[in-house]
Amino acid sequence: MYRGRKVSLSQTRTVKSHDLFRESLIRERAVCDRKGQEFSLLAFELESPAGSQRLSRLVQVLGERIRQTDEAGWLDQKCLAVLLPDTPPSGARTVAQDLCELMGSGPPNCSIYSYPGQWAQGETSGRPDIFFTGPIPAWKRPMDIFGAVIGLALLWPLLVLIAAVIKIVSPGPALLKQERVGRHGKVFTLWKFRTMRTGADVRIHQNHLNSLIATDGPMTKLDAASDPRIFSFGRILRCTYLDELPQLINVLLGDMSLVGPRPCTPYEAQEYSLWQTRRFDAAPGMTGLWQVSGKNRTTFKEMMRLDITYSRRQSFWLDATILLKTIPAILAELAFRRPEKTAIAPNCRRGVSPRTQLED
Repeated sequence: MYRGRKVSLSQTRTVKSHDLFRESLIRERAVCDRKGQEFSLLAFELESPAGSQRLSRLVQVLGERIRQTDEAGWLDQKCLAVLLPDTPPSGARTVAQDLCELMGSGPPNCSIYSYPGQWAQGETSGRPDIFFTGPIPAWKRPMDIFGAVIGLALLWPLLVLIAAVIKIVSPGPALLKQERVGRHGKVFTLWKFRTMRTGADVRIHQNHLNSLIATDGPMTKLDAASDPRIFSFGRILRCTYLDELPQLINVLLGDMSLVGPRPCTPYEAQEYSLWQTRRFDAAPGMTGLWQVSGKNRTTFKEMMRLDITYSRRQSFWLDATILLKTIPAILAELAFRRPEKTAIAPNCRRGVSPRTQLED
């Protein structure tokens, strides 16, 4: 109904279907990311689906008021929206007031959204799915639940053994809780096995990350630099990626997926350029396109492009292919792993002003 029906604004313009209007939003978002512009969106909530008298009046008013460069389309069955390119929120409010006055008595409820303002500040939590990304594919959640349940059922003896060894070789908890950024910028608690000594300094990883972003060099990990924060058994866990297995719990809870962009830390997300936040269009994953496409041999920007490519091209077969390539990719990384000595800032070495532990 709202996906295919065309309502005329004028002799040459129509209200776009849901799918076509979302394509327009995605295109305008890319333009704004590249040129640093701003756009606004007017969303009119209708009490009844497409076809009501109020809709006919609203469409007529839109044809009289909006510019030739503006576009109207369906966000869902009861929400008609207007895309206002190169328009700040103040300009959008003026347009909304004019439209309500032209509508006369009983204008529909109108919400105003701006990009990048509200998106960058996380203020679209009310209806994030309908703007750029749409809902999570119907096949993905069942696939995640099945994979997580099977994985936990088969691996629980190994998980218990790893936890016991960690408790023996290093004082402190076996599991580590971290804040990570997920789909649409939502922060969640990630679980993993602890591989560092308690009280490890977070500034070492922050400095390393800032260097990778600034230089756009290969995404080398700190444990390749003989990181003093990591205890011996923890180094084995990190090399084999066994420390990531507790994230099956996150997959089961729905915070993560089996396949998707790696979940970043909040302080890393603060360093992203606007276009790089598009990686949050997909749910974060235990493995992903970046992990099976070179990983630590790629640069930071290459990682971002791979994550964004995945978020735009999600499919069952792509996820299945990535899952099948994950173990061979890990084995290949272990085969070509070469330790490198990298200087760590003296003021960040173990024993100097320890801060809250946060692992890479």
